[in-house]
Amino acid sequence: MSALRLFPPRKVALPKIALLLIASAALLAACRKKGESSNMLSGSWELRQAFGSFVNNYPAGNGHLLLFNANSYSFYAGGQLQKAGTYTVVPDGTATENVCLVLPAGEYTSRIRYDNNDSIPKQFFQINNDSLTIVSGCFAYDAGVESVYVRVTN
Repeated sequence: MSALRLFPPRKVALPKIALLLIASAALLAACRKKGESSNMLSGSWELRQAFGSFVNNYPAGNGHLLLFNANSYSFYAGGQLQKAGTYTVVPDGTATENVCLVLPAGEYTSRIRYDNNDSIPKQFFQINNDSLTIVSGCFAYDAGVESVYVRVTN
């Protein structure tokens, strides 16, 4: 009686394996771009728009900056330091409840926790390319704010 083979041996061409490895590497790189971390926040970000009860547009070079390093931040308004301290990035799936908006699934799943302070409103963020969007407050009560920053340095 001969042995039963469920999966006959195959010879896979080297180009197919190389293509599979390249596709896997590209997929992993894309996944890393989606995940928010303090490394993705690192750099200088300049405010370009703020939405709330009204819309403010800010030109390039306006001096409203957020600077993030590995675990420290600085906030500048009009080129003047307003606040500096430490921050952490915290996974948090409660953005919809906190900002009182229906947000797309998988977005705004992390927040910035400044100075280990959990008593201030949560600030959820999303990074797309070189754009950082932060949402905070409840929009249903006219207390919500969406701030859009562009990366000026890494």
